Amino acid sequence: MMYRDWTTHVPLIYVRDRETGIEHLVGSDVHDTLEAVEGAQFLMYSNMQNCEDSTGAYRFKAVKQGYPGYGYEYIVKMVPWAEAVKLYKKIDREYRKAWKRRLEIVGISAKEYRKRSQEDD
Repeated sequence: MMYRDWTTHVPLIYVRDRETGIEHLVGSDVHDTLEAVEGAQFLMYSNMQNCEDSTGAYRFKAVKQGYPGYGYEYIVKMVPWAEAVKLYKKIDREYRKAWKRRLEIVGISAKEYRKRSQEDD
């Protein structure tokens, strides 16, 4: 991928679950953490729900990026800002749909859930 335009680019980092093979964008799950390990000069991904990290159950997904003929592998993919916004909006829509389905399974509407949540505060 050549960077011919001067638009703002943002980093996207993906991890792959070694057991299931499922890949996801770091930060798209509330249990994701990404830590820059001081002194060691590397990033570590952790899933706070299952207590696994990039030294065990998860691996960073490498992406080829660079000038034609000089493809380098990085764990960070740089994309234009507008592309990142679209991606995160899509992830948010999918998350909201899944959350709504979970509420339907237990027999409560999203409106009722919000009402109960406000009463608890």
